[in-house]
Amino acid sequence: MLSTKMKLALLAGRTILMAFACTASVSASSTDGILVGKWNHVRMVQTADGRVVRVQESHGESSLEFKKDGTWVLRSPRNNNSGTYRLMNGNLLESTTRQSDIPAQIGWHSVKQVKIDGTTLQTLTKYDDKAMEAFAPRSEGVYQILCKRVFV
Repeated sequence: MLSTKMKLALLAGRTILMAFACTASVSASSTDGILVGKWNHVRMVQTADGRVVRVQESHGESSLEFKKDGTWVLRSPRNNNSGTYRLMNGNLLESTTRQSDIPAQIGWHSVKQVKIDGTTLQTLTKYDDKAMEAFAPRSEGVYQILCKRVFV
């Protein structure tokens, strides 16, 4: 059983992967080409049952780099991790965490909606049942968590 502190650390590490915006110009020649490069984190917004419950500003302290070989690397003050990714249907990003400073994150698999607009990349993650295990149960029953992140 994970402690509350470990659950929060796990959640923070997972949510840092959620939405991004780019500071460098990117090529629009292909979807993969648009995604490849370094993206610097600015903000994360979490909603629970449609209500905003957390807004976190990062001020560019974290970055996520997508490489041409289908791998990614996340660097942040609290966690460094890496894994694999692939784009599906042009608007879905599938990723798997292969290495992490937080062992419970290793093997985490997710599919996020992705939107690239100019130099901004946003992802929206709807937590699946496995990811929801990181949250404390609520007396009201099942609830939905969405996380949107923006990097610029």
